[in-house]
Amino acid sequence: WAVGFYLDTSIIFNTSNGGLNWNSQLYGSKAWLKSVNFVNSTTGWIVGYDFENHYELILKTTNGGVSWENQATGMFEWLNSVYFINENTGWAVGELGTIIKTTNGGTIWASQVSGTNDQLRSVYFTDSNNGWAVGDDGTILNTTNGGLNWQIQPSGTSNILYSAHFIDPNTGWVVG
Repeated sequence: WAVGFYLDTSIIFNTSNGGLNWNSQLYGSKAWLKSVNFVNSTTGWIVGYDFENHYELILKTTNGGVSWENQATGMFEWLNSVYFINENTGWAVGELGTIIKTTNGGTIWASQVSGTNDQLRSVYFTDSNNGWAVGDDGTILNTTNGGLNWQIQPSGTSNILYSAHFIDPNTGWVVG
């Protein structure tokens, strides 16, 4: 799966043959689609920002991308990344240090206190407790309790960090 925004068009791509061919869907609203995450072959989420309605965008599918349901939270901040560990529990991050979490598949999203106003660009969890969020000015945040508390970790850089990926609670990569 891949998502994006090109020439005033929001596009969702998927492949079922290892990337040899890509199918595309157009999303009906002018939205900057920033991140997509699937927990299985049928259930996934997309986050971004809806330019026409001026609010954050969260879309969910339960039928493999045939249709997408809006899960608006009423926030106005851009969302840049989404990550789910199962069909119920997931996080999304975005501008102004925004971190939101759901424990019911996205029906209700609750804000978490990040401790930063930096734009967060990526979120990744290895399990229901251990997660990281990265972003502008070299920001790295870590939680060991599912996001109840986030700690700032030194990165050694002031560059924008765009992505994080961990294979266990102690081993991971951050790039920017």
